[in-house]
Amino acid sequence: TPRPGFSQAAMPAKAMSAVGRVAAATAATGVTVLSYAAYSARHVRLVKTGPAKETLLAQAVEVPESGFKGKGDCFRLDVPGHVPIERFVHAFFTSWLFKLERLVLPVATTDSLAKDFAYSRVNEFAIWTAKERTDSELLATWAEEHSPATGATWMRVVHGKDDDGKPKTCLEFGSAIATGDMPYQKAVMAVAMPLHLAYSGLLLGAAAGNIDRTE
Repeated sequence: TPRPGFSQAAMPAKAMSAVGRVAAATAATGVTVLSYAAYSARHVRLVKTGPAKETLLAQAVEVPESGFKGKGDCFRLDVPGHVPIERFVHAFFTSWLFKLERLVLPVATTDSLAKDFAYSRVNEFAIWTAKERTDSELLATWAEEHSPATGATWMRVVHGKDDDGKPKTCLEFGSAIATGDMPYQKAVMAVAMPLHLAYSGLLLGAAAGNIDRTE
């Protein structure tokens, strides 16, 4: 029985249709997130020893002045084909999941700017600044106003062959975070770190899924 003062007639058909589309989009987004989470859980590997010693990230965290805590984290995911580092970076910053993060960044971004950053045409993108690049790696630092932390984002590609002798690429994604030693800063990081690790795995999975959509 309709509630007093409310009836279906009070809501125009167009409005009801809009509500339906929003509900469908929300449900579809939820299914997509869950599917990526399941995919990442099966395929994305957290390297417990951290990035390899010869990598830019490992070298960066060893510098005492950096303020980075720990050895940095590292995730790996194998994809078929030969993927250059520029294409990996482009796919990462334009993936559907990272685009959601871009919405809340304090600096406006576009896919075009992301591509320019990936291909070394600019050295700044949103809150990231490229610090060092090689033929297979990118190390970028980030800082956000009013944030209790600063950090580094790192990507690397390692090329090889699969069991059938076909080209494959191991995508590696990692980060390091620097925070102060105040109790509240430590408390924030203790809560945020598990979420950060889970989110990092999802980001790498989303980037891998976006490889074929980038040049």
